[in-house]
Amino acid sequence: MKSTARDFETVPLKKIKPNHLNPRLEFRKEGLDDLSASLERVGMLEPILLRRLNGAFEVVVGERRYRAAQQAGLIEVPAIIANYTDEEVIEMNLIENVQRDDLNDVEKGRSCIQLLETAKAKYPNSAALAKKLGVSPKTLNFWIQTARDLSPALQRMVASTPERGDRLPRGRITSSVAVRIARQVPEKERQVELARAIADRQVPTLAAREVLRKVVREPQKPVERVIREVVEAPPELPFRLKHAEMMKTGKKVQTSRKGLPDQGIKPGAVVFASIYEPKFLKLRVRSVERKKLREFTAEDAEKEGGYTLPEFRKVWNDIHEEGWDDDQSVYVISFEVAT
Repeated sequence: MKSTARDFETVPLKKIKPNHLNPRLEFRKEGLDDLSASLERVGMLEPILLRRLNGAFEVVVGERRYRAAQQAGLIEVPAIIANYTDEEVIEMNLIENVQRDDLNDVEKGRSCIQLLETAKAKYPNSAALAKKLGVSPKTLNFWIQTARDLSPALQRMVASTPERGDRLPRGRITSSVAVRIARQVPEKERQVELARAIADRQVPTLAAREVLRKVVREPQKPVERVIREVVEAPPELPFRLKHAEMMKTGKKVQTSRKGLPDQGIKPGAVVFASIYEPKFLKLRVRSVERKKLREFTAEDAEKEGGYTLPEFRKVWNDIHEEGWDDDQSVYVISFEVAT
């Protein structure tokens, strides 16, 4: 960037305005409360980045710290002041927050759209921007889809990426579930009803997809009844028919999923494997771990059913309509047949 920053200086908080280009739709109160309490105890140790705008200062990077400082009642804060264009501000916020996984997919999508529209010379297409951000074009295009295709009500329910092993906050759904709802349920009011019911019950992602399938197949059935039928059923792991014999003989001892269909699937739990006929085999879960598809090894592929890694990629593409994405995080469930 052509702008250069100076050494930091102290700036009165009342002279600072929030960033009008910030991609974030909202700031979680819990996070601000924790940061505010820390600032009250030790002050702000890391300066925020500002630019001069319309006779005042505007936050470029560090808006959470700025808002927490207001909440903590600070009078002034350390800051670095430099000149940045709108395009540079959008780019800096997007790169910083993507690297920290600090935005949800809708917020990322909005920033990507802004950059593709305002910085066409630098980013002539989504592939160029994806390369800059260090993500796959497929991932970036999905972010854009959430920002363009989801109704405002659904967008407000999309959660940020949870930490490994964390459940989604109550009242939130994943972006993938939101997109599936928008694709398969044409009525906007029905979309919101379904999304809210799933979010309020904190239905896991795979179970939420089953709820959606049943709601589409049985449109007259109340959403709450469908959720009860899915959520309160014994934990099951669905498999393809060709996997049944592999599992019975011990050739397949691992399965990888984009999400867990039930929070009860954890080490030591006994679950039922299902195909077309439910509960054809009882399994004992040995371990559940989270990893990206790019981290899969030949040993993983072998455990998935005696495949080579290229063969397993093909199997994955056959099962998942989105296809193999190196950036995709999945749950790897190791199991054995329970006697």
